[in-house]
Amino acid sequence: MSNNPHKAYATTWRDTVVRRFGARAMLRRTMRDMTLRVKSWLDTKDESTFLRCLACHHVFDDQRTEFLRLIQMLKHRGQFIDTETCLAMAEGNNKIDGRYFHLSFDDGYRNVIRNALPILCDEQVSMIMFAPTHWIGSDWDNAAHFSLEIAEYRDVLEMATWDDLRQMITNGFDVGSHTKTHVRLASLSNEPESLDDELRGSKAEIETQLGRPCTTIAYPYGKPGDYDSTTFQQTKVAGYRAGFGIHRGTVVGGRTPMMLIPRHHFEAEWPVPHVRYFANGNMEEYWRKHVGEQGQPG
Repeated sequence: MSNNPHKAYATTWRDTVVRRFGARAMLRRTMRDMTLRVKSWLDTKDESTFLRCLACHHVFDDQRTEFLRLIQMLKHRGQFIDTETCLAMAEGNNKIDGRYFHLSFDDGYRNVIRNALPILCDEQVSMIMFAPTHWIGSDWDNAAHFSLEIAEYRDVLEMATWDDLRQMITNGFDVGSHTKTHVRLASLSNEPESLDDELRGSKAEIETQLGRPCTTIAYPYGKPGDYDSTTFQQTKVAGYRAGFGIHRGTVVGGRTPMMLIPRHHFEAEWPVPHVRYFANGNMEEYWRKHVGEQGQPG
């Protein structure tokens, strides 16, 4: 926490809504909330086996109760597994013989360390944090640039430190790459040295700081257009075992591209019916039909 009151870090969601939440956006959120609640109530989908990866970014101080409620709901729906087990299932080496979730956090905010980790420890839920290495341990000014200009929060979020990530490892959690600077990797397809630096540089920094291999990466922003075929090729060349996007989908053992594993996005402020609706696999068919063909690995 900065000693300068004008350089304080945001700690509550209530005071840290994302910039785009203007009047029209709030109206759209209200309509979306009503629609998803109705769809959730009507949802009768009940699969016996699946593997779905889940991704979020933050858990503010005033969101602990909501986050715990979401985790407990998801545990009722399926079993959380660690990253190694998830990858073994995705590769087809382990059978997907039950209902499984894999949890990750992107961007490396310290509020995840402070608020999510104690809950995950108590609930015995595994998690991996995908860290943009250039921003880990940032002072307030650099954190402000990341929070306001890159992540588009209204206020400044404190970044985790390398000591925080070491403590995560000690507690049984994992750390992967989110590149060095949180760049859209597709924008570097014609800049091979810069692309290689983002991929190899972040991997090497994590391995040096944490003393263990870094084999996974989550692509910043994570949607089609943010990555491309060059991204997948160079990610594999850089030595990564798997790359994660942000798109709705189920992992199919031996068939899901290892350089583009789908993740269902949610946040702690989302209502339980919303998260349950997506955790049940809804909207995956829409993704496959309308979005999923874009930018798939060859």
